[in-house]
Amino acid sequence: MYRKRSHRIRIKFYIKKGGQIYLRSANPNYEDIEYGPNHRIIGIMVGIIRESAPSLSEYQELLRLKEYQDNRWTEVIESAVSVGFKPEHLKQLIDMQVAVANNLVKELKKTYKT
Repeated sequence: MYRKRSHRIRIKFYIKKGGQIYLRSANPNYEDIEYGPNHRIIGIMVGIIRESAPSLSEYQELLRLKEYQDNRWTEVIESAVSVGFKPEHLKQLIDMQVAVANNLVKELKKTYKT
C-alpha cells in the first residue's frame, strides 16, 4: 500500500526492475512511481476478499490488452483528424450508422415474424 500526503491510501504492486524499485498502481490509468526516499510503504496487503482477484501476470496481460486497444483507437482518431473530421462529426456519423443498423434489425424481425 502507498500513501500520498493527502492521506489517501492506494494499492500498488511492488516491482523490482534492473535494480530499481517501482510502485505499480492497481489502477492502469496511473503511471508507475519510481520508489525513492520521499516515499513510505505503510502496510503490506496479505489478502483480498474477492472471488477472483487477478494475479500479477493476469493484471500485466490486461494492461497489454488495454495498451493495444488504446493504440488502435489512437490510429482511428488520427485517421479521422487527418481527413478533417471533428469529434462531433464523427459522433454524428456513428450515431447515424447505429440508427440505420437498429432500423434494419427491426425490419428483418418484422419480415421473418410473419
